[in-house]
Amino acid sequence: MPVPDWSHLGAHGVHPSQQAGLGSWVACSFGHVPPNAVKVGRDEDGGMTYVGRAWHEEDLVPAKVAPTHQGAFVAHSGLEHSKFDYEVFTIEGSRVAWQKPSTDEVVPPNALVVGHTRYGEPLYAGRALHEATDRTT
Repeated sequence: MPVPDWSHLGAHGVHPSQQAGLGSWVACSFGHVPPNAVKVGRDEDGGMTYVGRAWHEEDLVPAKVAPTHQGAFVAHSGLEHSKFDYEVFTIEGSRVAWQKPSTDEVVPPNALVVGHTRYGEPLYAGRALHEATDRTT
């Protein structure tokens, strides 16, 4: 199977701030969350979670930042991996809205690219209700 051409994303992928002229990524570690971080929901322990991303292997993967757990968590190859160095997406005001895809689309057309695979495929943040808590994936 040929590898898709994702060269239009550039060497490091399209960051939401470049893609939409909104927001920025802030490098953080060990549970730190900067002001104006975009909230995802609450973790199973009731702690707030935020939109993040972190490197895992050669992929820049969407992450759930959980300050109560002193880091971020990425899903990769069917497992959850903890990360102590990560980036948090921040934006001033309330210009971010979670949007459910329609039945004929996988990703809404205005979704922000959060990361990318080693092959340049774009990755997005999403959230779902899981065991009565909002989770990011």
